[in-house]
Amino acid sequence: ADLRDGDTAHSLLYLDLDRFKVVNDSGGHDAGDALLRNLGPVIAGQLRAGDTLARIGGDEFGIVLVNCPLEQAERIAECIRTELAALPFAWGGASFAIGASIGVLPVHACSGSLADVVRAADAACYQAKESGGNGVHVERGGRRPVAQSRAVLPPSTRLCQAVENAEFQLFAQPIVSLQPRTPARQRFEILLRLPGKAGQMQDAAEFLPMAERHRLMPAIDRWVVRESIAALGSWHRAHPNAAQPWCSINLSASAVDDDSLVPFIEQLIAANDLPADTFCFEFAESTVLSNLARTVRVMYGLQDAGCRLGVDDVGSTPTSLSYLESLPLDYLKIGGWFVRDLADDPACARIVSAINQIGLSMGMVSIAKHVDSERVLQELRLLDVGLAQGRIIAPPERFTHSDGRVTIPSPTMQACGCPS
Repeated sequence: ADLRDGDTAHSLLYLDLDRFKVVNDSGGHDAGDALLRNLGPVIAGQLRAGDTLARIGGDEFGIVLVNCPLEQAERIAECIRTELAALPFAWGGASFAIGASIGVLPVHACSGSLADVVRAADAACYQAKESGGNGVHVERGGRRPVAQSRAVLPPSTRLCQAVENAEFQLFAQPIVSLQPRTPARQRFEILLRLPGKAGQMQDAAEFLPMAERHRLMPAIDRWVVRESIAALGSWHRAHPNAAQPWCSINLSASAVDDDSLVPFIEQLIAANDLPADTFCFEFAESTVLSNLARTVRVMYGLQDAGCRLGVDDVGSTPTSLSYLESLPLDYLKIGGWFVRDLADDPACARIVSAINQIGLSMGMVSIAKHVDSERVLQELRLLDVGLAQGRIIAPPERFTHSDGRVTIPSPTMQACGCPS
């Protein structure tokens, strides 16, 4: 039945788990699936006969509360939130605290289309998450149509528009050599940004989790790859005698399920007349561990195409690094949380040293990211880490410009000297 018929008050809850990604990244999809199986009975235990619970996708749930005024819906949402916050969940010897952000929306004859209702409930959930998470946000839109009651578009809608209208911007950050053995070829990583209010730029970490939830990552991956390769091709044509720099591009977890991605990359590289080893494609360690077989297949496809390969955030999950032996890697990128505290925490120094030595023993070069102080830079040199990037070396800067210019970033000279 259409809940918007008649004058009866109904309610819709839109629930998004707050720390589901932490569970998935730490324990893989098996852990995430186990958590979701545990959640169902807990949520259902707070509902009334006749209410409907459905998984919308990923870590999002919709709950239809029939014949339920807004005040009662808010109480039900708060009970669900409390139960989930108290739910114990352990996996692989680690314990996780689970929370939920819940949007509560009244539904009646003046609520607009079904699509309007769902979008407004999603936006209410987003407000709960933006307020710190583990909370309930009630949308009290009165009897106006939901689509007209919000002055701004829900974040997921804005992201869809950004994808459709190519509103993203590419930035780049230099990667420098720390050791004499590491070739001094110019290197940088491509970083994705989204223009926000008043000209501010959103970092990828702020919007990519939502892009993943709404299945926008395949389109974003392809846009980044296409624009990056085209930009390097344009730069090469403008500087035919300059040494070709080395460019690192991150690929999301969805890339390992895209059978046409490798041919797509090969065609772009060939069309721009670039050497394939100009590009290093990076996969997050969590992606590798959650889908090792498919990641290996994609990596070998990229290797056969002549590209270089790397794993990002190595050491971010509590697991053995033996998986590295099965991958055709050129580089390891060490998790930034270890690097930041390197100069002050001996445990971090030992972890960085161990990852670096494992990489060297397998013929791989390590990159330390988030290098933000001269002390950390000096420690990395002493630990024999090959490459580094961070704000002490150079902050990210615009890679592509509206007038078609391409800027290859340069490090500060003081930061990139090698020991004698």
